[in-house]
Amino acid sequence: MMISKDAYLLEGQYLEHQDHGRDIKYLLQNECDDGTIFYMVVASVQPRPVIVTDCRFRDEVWEDLGPMKRRR
Repeated sequence: MMISKDAYLLEGQYLEHQDHGRDIKYLLQNECDDGTIFYMVVASVQPRPVIVTDCRFRDEVWEDLGPMKRRR
């Protein structure tokens, strides 16, 4: 059963999803209390979603390629 992306919007901004049949993951953007942006990969599994990973991008470490980032 696929969990609605609307459920994730409560905790972050939906950016995109990857659908590999039963393996569905969502990429979300969120903001810490101090304003730092971070990203989460959330697996859509039952009975509740699982955060697979989260990360922050430091400008001195990552090069912005538009829709992608690359380590410098």
